[in-house]
Amino acid sequence: MHKIKMLLILSVLFFFSCASAPEETITEPSTTESIVDETTKDEPVITTTPVIVEEEVVPVEPEITTPEVTEEIKVETIGPEPLDENLISNARKEIFKAEQAKAKTYYPVRLNDLKDKLSQAISLKDSDPDRSRELLSEISIEADKLTKDSLEALKIACINILNDKTEQLLKIKADKYTPSEFGTATDQKNDALIEFENGDFTKSLELYRVAYTSLTNLYNSLKSNLTYIESLLKKINSYKVQGESINVKKWALEEYNLAVESYLESEKLIYRDYNAVDGELKLRETILLAKKAIKQAEINIEVAETDQEIFALMNDLEKASALTVLDKDDNIIEPTIWEGSVELKDKPIEAVVEPEAEDGLTPIDLNKDVEVEYPEVSYFITENETKVLGIAEERRSLLAEAKDLWSKGIEARNSGDLVAAKEYLAKSKIYLDEYKSMAVDYIYTVVLNPEKRDCLWRIAEKDEFYGNPFLWQNIWERNKKLIQDPDLIYPGWKLIIPPLDEE
Repeated sequence: MHKIKMLLILSVLFFFSCASAPEETITEPSTTESIVDETTKDEPVITTTPVIVEEEVVPVEPEITTPEVTEEIKVETIGPEPLDENLISNARKEIFKAEQAKAKTYYPVRLNDLKDKLSQAISLKDSDPDRSRELLSEISIEADKLTKDSLEALKIACINILNDKTEQLLKIKADKYTPSEFGTATDQKNDALIEFENGDFTKSLELYRVAYTSLTNLYNSLKSNLTYIESLLKKINSYKVQGESINVKKWALEEYNLAVESYLESEKLIYRDYNAVDGELKLRETILLAKKAIKQAEINIEVAETDQEIFALMNDLEKASALTVLDKDDNIIEPTIWEGSVELKDKPIEAVVEPEAEDGLTPIDLNKDVEVEYPEVSYFITENETKVLGIAEERRSLLAEAKDLWSKGIEARNSGDLVAAKEYLAKSKIYLDEYKSMAVDYIYTVVLNPEKRDCLWRIAEKDEFYGNPFLWQNIWERNKKLIQDPDLIYPGWKLIIPPLDEE
């Protein structure tokens, strides 16, 4: 190091001696002259010049460190590398991709954290681009994982929806009533499940839409048809009650037997052969036969009443023919016994009944447009855990449904989603109110009691009900669909006795 320093000093001396040579020829005479005056004029100035140069160069020695100072200045002037705006754009795309995967539904907290981190990165892009780059890198990694987790949650939710819809169809025996359509819809569901497992979400969601549409259309159509069949059965039952009230079996036995035979055949078609189409036709035939049997019975009853009058008069005539009487001239007229003879036609009037206009069964169209449900509200995913809540079973009681929605409201509240919590709790209250409106304490069957006729007043005063006859209006209000006039109730009616707190 010392050698290098000496070399540098010699180089600088050499440089200055060369560069100042012309200057010395101009200024040296005066300098030399003063020196000569102080010494001897005969001595040359040669020895004096190096000394003077050496003394003048020594103060310049700090310039030797100039290269090092220059290098340090360059390091200070080079600032951090500016942030590439494309990194921010890519981060936004990654977050949008996670949103498309329904991260807002399944992992809202993680999604909001990413958005906050993006805002922080943008705010630091000028003041601290290095930190901004670190945040954007973290966003890229976390957004990719969030997208995958959300797609996995979406997959599970979609699979559960399709499985739930299949279970609903099995409950109404779609595999037996509509085996072909059920097989088609099930195959479409299985195709969607396979693609979900393969990880092709674009194709799997498209197949999910197709399967969901088919399963939904099949369920809606079959459910509608079964509901329609149930309405026919209820109508038949109402005719049965009406027929029993006039003893239709006695007054129209032939028509009664035809109606019963038709009904038994419809039951076989619907519940044993699972042939809803022919079963529905047979039910409509049963309704027509039941109506005809009732009308024929009513006609026959009226005919029988007329026949009774005929035979009563005949009996009076026969009795009169055995009497002895006098004519106007007091002549005796001997009795002439008369026996009447009556020939009555078995069925003087044939009942005629027009068939009712019926809508019939709903045609099944698996491709009918429906609003496809992608799991958002019906499914709730908790943070750090995939928990899919399936569709509620249709046959669950109103109270059970209210409890379930209440529990979901608590889960949503504890997860921080107060909007969802309020929605769940509001729905729970609706179910609860509905349950309370339908709640009853007793079902009372009106009885025939000639000595003490049943009425709403007497029913209300019974100890097992209200014990207060003035509360009879509670019973009337609850049964207004059945009781048109509160003063008229009939034996066999089943009345709902509501609780006292029912409004």
